[in-house]
Amino acid sequence: MNDKDPANGVQDDIDAKIKAAEDAKVAADKAAEEAKKDGVITAEEAKAVEDANTALEAEKEAAKEAIKQAPVDKQTELNNKVDALTPAKVPDVTKPMVVLAEDTGDSDSDGISNNGILKFKYENGVEINSQDITGVTVNGEALQSENGVYKLPEGKYEAGSINFTTKSGLTGQNAAKVLIDTTSYDGPFAMVSQDKEGTSLTLSDAIQVGDRVVVKTENGEITLTKGDNGWTSDHPELATLSGNKLVIPFKTAPSQSTLTAVVTDVAGNTSQALNHTVTDPNNPANTTWDDGKTGLQITDFLDKDLETVFKDGVVTLDYLGEKLRDPDSTSPKLIGPKDWTHPSSMMGNDYSDKIQYRVVDGKLEVKMDPNDASLMSGGFAEKFEVQTSDGSKLYIGAQFNPRDVSVDSMVLPDDEGYLGGGDLFSYPDKNNNVPWTTDDKNWSNLKVALKAEPYKPQYIQLTIEGPDGLVIKEVQQTSTKELTFDLSKYKDQLKDGDYTVKATRVADSNGTSITDNEVTLVRQVNIDTVAPVVTVDGYSKGEDGRYYANLTVSDPHKVSYRTLSDGMTVESAVQNADGKASLIGENTQTLKLDVANNNRVVFFDEAGNATEVTLTDIKYLNRITSNLTVEEGPNNPENDSNKGQVSSGDGYKASNEDDIIVVHKPSSNNDEYAGFIDGGTGAGDASITVDTGDGNDVIDARGIGGHTIVRTGEGNDTINLGQGFMGYGPWYGYFGGMDGPQKVDMGAGDDTLSVGKFSMWGPNHDYAPNSFLLTTANINMGDGNDKIETAGTIWADGDDKQYYSNYFNLGAGNDTMIIHGQLTDNFNPNNPSTFAASNVLDLGTGHDRLVVDGDVSGQTLILSRDSSEMVFRNNVKGVTSFILGNGADNLTFAGHVDLQPTNSQSLGSIVYNFNNTPTWYEGSKDLLETIRSDSAAFINVGGGDNTLTFNHGLWNANVYAGAGNDTLTVSESIGYSSLELGSGTNTVKIGTNIWDSKIITGEGQDTINISAEIGRTEVSIGAGNDSVNVGTWMQQGVNVNLGDGDDVITVSTHRKDVSGTSSVEGGEGYDVFNAENSVALGMYGAHTNGVINLTNVEEINLKGSSLITVGVQSSLSGITTSNYKDYSGEFFIHGGASESVTLENSSSSGRIWKEVNSSVTHPEHSGHTYKEYVYQVDGQDTGIKLYLDEQLKFNSITI
Repeated sequence: MNDKDPANGVQDDIDAKIKAAEDAKVAADKAAEEAKKDGVITAEEAKAVEDANTALEAEKEAAKEAIKQAPVDKQTELNNKVDALTPAKVPDVTKPMVVLAEDTGDSDSDGISNNGILKFKYENGVEINSQDITGVTVNGEALQSENGVYKLPEGKYEAGSINFTTKSGLTGQNAAKVLIDTTSYDGPFAMVSQDKEGTSLTLSDAIQVGDRVVVKTENGEITLTKGDNGWTSDHPELATLSGNKLVIPFKTAPSQSTLTAVVTDVAGNTSQALNHTVTDPNNPANTTWDDGKTGLQITDFLDKDLETVFKDGVVTLDYLGEKLRDPDSTSPKLIGPKDWTHPSSMMGNDYSDKIQYRVVDGKLEVKMDPNDASLMSGGFAEKFEVQTSDGSKLYIGAQFNPRDVSVDSMVLPDDEGYLGGGDLFSYPDKNNNVPWTTDDKNWSNLKVALKAEPYKPQYIQLTIEGPDGLVIKEVQQTSTKELTFDLSKYKDQLKDGDYTVKATRVADSNGTSITDNEVTLVRQVNIDTVAPVVTVDGYSKGEDGRYYANLTVSDPHKVSYRTLSDGMTVESAVQNADGKASLIGENTQTLKLDVANNNRVVFFDEAGNATEVTLTDIKYLNRITSNLTVEEGPNNPENDSNKGQVSSGDGYKASNEDDIIVVHKPSSNNDEYAGFIDGGTGAGDASITVDTGDGNDVIDARGIGGHTIVRTGEGNDTINLGQGFMGYGPWYGYFGGMDGPQKVDMGAGDDTLSVGKFSMWGPNHDYAPNSFLLTTANINMGDGNDKIETAGTIWADGDDKQYYSNYFNLGAGNDTMIIHGQLTDNFNPNNPSTFAASNVLDLGTGHDRLVVDGDVSGQTLILSRDSSEMVFRNNVKGVTSFILGNGADNLTFAGHVDLQPTNSQSLGSIVYNFNNTPTWYEGSKDLLETIRSDSAAFINVGGGDNTLTFNHGLWNANVYAGAGNDTLTVSESIGYSSLELGSGTNTVKIGTNIWDSKIITGEGQDTINISAEIGRTEVSIGAGNDSVNVGTWMQQGVNVNLGDGDDVITVSTHRKDVSGTSSVEGGEGYDVFNAENSVALGMYGAHTNGVINLTNVEEINLKGSSLITVGVQSSLSGITTSNYKDYSGEFFIHGGASESVTLENSSSSGRIWKEVNSSVTHPEHSGHTYKEYVYQVDGQDTGIKLYLDEQLKFNSITI
């Protein structure tokens, strides 16, 4: 036993426990003292005391437990010592509360105030800093603070409706209701009257209970309070109160004294004071000036230097009392106003705020600061209202006329260009603020003139405010009538925009204002150095057949325009525009101009900024039958007869700029072919050339005939042909036949070829639907985003023993070709004149678009190098063929597609043309060389993600697609066709049947859906996880090779009445066959007729009374007792009680399916219970197993 103090007879460990309890008692007491230190007990401080008491109790328990080990005679003493360690008193948390910062009501605790500011404190009076408040709500709505001050709006607030939270988490509220009233009494509250008894105040009934009226008189102050029972007075000895009428005798408010009354409500709001001067009832208020009038004009300040007059600040006028006349008294006096009062302005500048006056001992004193007096300018008059001893009100008019030195004019020179409305401005009228516009921002100076020479130096302030605020503020002092502000130093600060220029007189160099109505000259100036923006938006044909320029003109100011005659300069045209220009308007305007007579136009705004536009020179001809180039042209453009024109260097020529050439038929002319561009009519005739050179050119003609070459060079060119291309021959009996080639080369640029229909012989003529009428046309659109649009049919022809026909090449770019008719020819293999008839469309590189509204037939070849979108809204037939690029092609065939309806047709004529006239097809040489002369029609969409949609059937077609994710959809049937899709994720959808056809796909995850029948068709699918769905399997000649991968094939129904064999080869991978309804299957069986023979299909799912026979033939026959270890596999057949499986066993060959287990499961086919069979050869089990769903009907036969 350890005992450092043997004298006490208690072990050391017991002493330690008692000491720990004593220390805990000290800690608890200390926590209680700390909590009380600042006078505020927080919840945390109270909790600290509680925690200390808890710790004390724990130590006491531990000490008592230890005392049990002390000597028995010591235990009572020690326990008493521990019990004396009592817990500290836990203080109550000081409650926070919110009160009014200022209670202005009758008492300082009634909760009524005209000041809504709140104060936060504890119940013991210690204030809480408003910065410690995190939020205040009033009736549940947040009250926002202003600079840390929370203020209630006017209203009533019940107890507990105002709540707050402190940063420490304390919450408090108002303990009593609060009324905030900030509205003082408004309106008359008493009627004043006088009689021989004294002055009476009759109080208004509108005064509320609790309100007080304080009446101050010369001999005392009276407070009247309105209670529930009426009015009471605190000094009845000073005045008699009867009801709401107070009578104040003359001894309390003697004559000539002033009494004042004010209403104060319960919140402390006070009304405007009622002031009344008591008059002697025996002396009525009828005093006038000596002329019998109430108004007096004085001239004490007229023609005086006010700064000198008021050098001492106050001027006393002591003679005015002599001018008073009172019929009731011989000595009337001026008695008021007693306080300094401002007069009221009568005329001129209002300086009343600078002047004050009062009455002292019957004399009028006028006060003015000498500095203010020195700044007063121009004539003005002030009115002084005074009171006399009998209560009369009189008026004194004082005139002042210091020298007028206010600003009179501003002059702003326009140093360059043109200033709208004149060369400068000078307006004294500050209200005349008509805006001025100038193209000059290099202002050198601005002059300001005063109305008169100043009698002392004056300060003039100039300000210029711009779009971004104040640009210039400058104050100058002048001793002369005129001064000049140097603005050259500010030129870099002046930019285009609106400016306000102001000049005014100010009090000092700091720009201190003299008075609010000091004359200020104001001028709005717009600096505009930007010329109108004129955009030529192209040219359009009006109803009159003439071409107009379409322009957009943009300028924030009004813009005018005029044409420039030869030799006229822009400057002279603008400066002399009055009466000769046409006004467009402001902001953005559009305009159409006929510029055939003069193509120079100047557009100018109000500031004189000008833009000259040179518009395209428009040339009008009646026909072109000779060359028109940049070197020569027809010198008789009005001639419209056949071959009637002659070209020379002086004729109508083109340029290397923008050209507009209009070839029209005048209304007065009867020549049938007026408006045409045409060369000779015979095969040997020379072609004419129309070459517009480079530039954005327009050719607008009725039509183009044979033996014609048209070139438009580089630029965005347009050719419009109202009647289209003519190519019919002379044998039609008309001397003006148009047989012969037409060549159009539109060069690089975004070009447009718009072709109308041959309607000139009437809308019902056989030729009327045609845009290319029996043509042998070569159309080369060049690089760029080009467009060809025909209103009617393209009908290709062949010229006698000439091996070329229609050829379109749209070149590089995103091009569009729209044919609103058919695409066809008059090909006849037995007619040398039409043997060459064909159409070759090369859409070129880029993303191209082709739309054909009518049928596509005959010898047609469509080429595209990259990607395309094509829509054929009618039937496609003949030997129409496609060679497309490796981009994404999207082809839609809205009608029937039947290519090569007879076996005698091929692409031979196109190939023959190319081989004999390769220059005609030069742009497509690389692709044409790939075609054999005996090639049947085909659709080759190339690589890329292609989409082919056939809304009807597809017959006699060979469709090829290279690598890419291709989708081919046929809404109806496919017959005698071959579909070959390259590697990628391909999809084939067939709406009804497919017969006598082939489907081949490359590697990838392919899907083939056949909604109805498949018959006499081969399907070969490349490696990948593929899916095949068949509506009805026709037994005859259908062979499907699923290729390698995990494939699924589903057959809905099976036509077993059709004789023949068919097969499904699963290939490598796990393959599944789903038999939906009465499907007969065979696998490794002896009999193959009438069933779908499966090979290498790992899972068969039978439904709808389908059946399968599993034999031991075919590829299983190659397994022997010598090589059986080389073979393994598992086959699963699922179905129900309506489906059946027949096992064929060959006892003679020793090959059987042997049952080895029943009611077994397989980990990869949960939910199924199987009979397990093993393939046995001569008694030897192999690694090939067959699992049959136990629900299946089962048969076993021996063959």
